[in-house]
This record gives sequence, C-alpha cells and structure tokens, in this order.
Amino acid sequence: RNYYKPIDKKTNLVKRCVGVAGDTLEIREGFVYINGKKNELPDRAHLQFSYFVQPKTNQFNPQFLKDRYDITDGFGIINDKNTYYFSAISDEALANFKNNPNVVSITPNIQEKGQRDPNIFPHDPAYNWNVDFFGPLYIPEEGKSIAINLENLPLYKRVISEYEGNDIKVQGNQILINGEVANNYTFKQNYYWMMGD
Repeated sequence: RNYYKPIDKKTNLVKRCVGVAGDTLEIREGFVYINGKKNELPDRAHLQFSYFVQPKTNQFNPQFLKDRYDITDGFGIINDKNTYYFSAISDEALANFKNNPNVVSITPNIQEKGQRDPNIFPHDPAYNWNVDFFGPLYIPEEGKSIAINLENLPLYKRVISEYEGNDIKVQGNQILINGEVANNYTFKQNYYWMMGD
C-alpha cells in the first residue's frame, strides 16, 4: 500500500533540503520561496530551466553543445516542425546559446499558474498546482497545531496517518482521527521538504 515511502531507511534518495519544519514553501514561476522570501543559492549553484528551441535548419550536435555551451542534459525533437525540447539549460549557457546562428527562438517551458498537474502533490483536484506554481504549503513542526478541515486535509492526511500512525477518516463534513472528531491537529515530529535536482 505504501511501498514508495522510504521509512525503512533502505531507499537511498539524493535530494536537496529547501524547507525545514515550521517553514512555508511556495514556488512561483519556477523559483522556490521560503516564508515569502526567494531562495538564495550559493555562487557555485546554477539554476537550470527547460526550454523549447526552434532552429533555422540544422540539427543540434550534442557534443558541440556540451563543449561550446556546457549544455549536458538531454534534448530532442518534439514535433514535426523541428522544435527541440531542452530539459535543462543554465542562465549562463542560455545567454551564449541564444546567439548561436542556428537558433531562431528560445521559449521557456513554464506551466501557467492555476494549470493543475495531477502528478504534483497533493494529487487532489482542489489544488491547481504544478512544478512552476506550487503552494503555499506549511511544513509541519513538532508540537505545532494547525486547524484541520476538508480543504487542507489533502495536504496533511498522509503525514497524519502514515508517518504519525493515526487512523483518519472522513464522515460527512467531519474528520475523525483515531475515532474522535478533530478540528485541529498537533504534529508529533518535524518534517522537511526535499527537492530533486
């Protein structure tokens, strides 16, 4: 039932911690915000975004792109109009690549705000979130209480049931935790928000 939770410590995942217990996380136009402030990265970090690229005529050579522009992630033709999809290009590489004589246009691949992606947490139709516009989401902190209701239940149901060991049910408009009607919930442990690079 919950085979994908790494609670047994046997599943190794390489992720980057962007939010800690008590933070509120949001993504706006692909940028992470913590407690309303845009995430600042160290100088050695280089954000990458995906793009659609329209060439004039020639195909792009992967080795040339790697050597000349440091574009190392995958790319390929996505339609019959010879449009390419580049999965990851840094700002530095983009600044140089847009001057390539074979490039007609480069368009960022950013989903619209309010366009729901069903593959994105919390996987609920009430939340029109996607990879570029997400949240705000409170990251639970040990000992902190939140109001719990049918609107925010999709955000915390899994934490309350699977990670905190409670039985949670909805009966009509009421939420029952361990058989008792609940209007708020106090978290038993700290949580962290990890993101894959």
